Amino acid sequence: MLSIPGIGSVTAALLIAEIGDVHRFPGQAQLAKYAGLTWRKQASGNFRAEETFMTKSGNSYLRHGFLIAAQSLVNHNEEYRAYYQRKFSEAPRHSHKRALSLTARKLVRLVYAMLSNNQLYMAPEERTEQKQEVKESTEAPDESVVGETPVTQQPNSSESSEHKKVKSTAAARSSSRQKELNGSKSPPEQYAVNT
Repeated sequence: MLSIPGIGSVTAALLIAEIGDVHRFPGQAQLAKYAGLTWRKQASGNFRAEETFMTKSGNSYLRHGFLIAAQSLVNHNEEYRAYYQRKFSEAPRHSHKRALSLTARKLVRLVYAMLSNNQLYMAPEERTEQKQEVKESTEAPDESVVGETPVTQQPNSSESSEHKKVKSTAAARSSSRQKELNGSKSPPEQYAVNT
């Protein structure tokens, strides 16, 4: 979590300690519900209320940690700042609170994905670069020339091997970035959680 610009060691420790083992949650929605970052539904017939309240049931320390982290991300991360400003302009009342809680909800999705996949944060530019690499590798021709006769490979084996190559290069880039951040600590040491 320290790879996210705007999240420090204290906030990361708080979130990891309060979440515990992330694999006990089937999805990010259950983690958000555990943190109390979900909204009540108020509806009757065809009417659906636009102004609803957060449930605030669940772990209040975790909810508070996500809200503090979201505020820090708004200050230090361009992607989350843009998201916050968009939600701020959409809210008719209580703009700051609504935008901040929605930003915290987006952070829940990010934290769940990072912890469940054991990977680092990638900036939007890095994500588009990785998608381009995957796209270029899958668009490579399926024929390889042996001598003078073209031989077609089986689509499943070539796609899976190319996909594995791209994944391994992304994993290598991620592990080298991990070493830069932690001074050559391996990823399992950063995400060590009591189970």
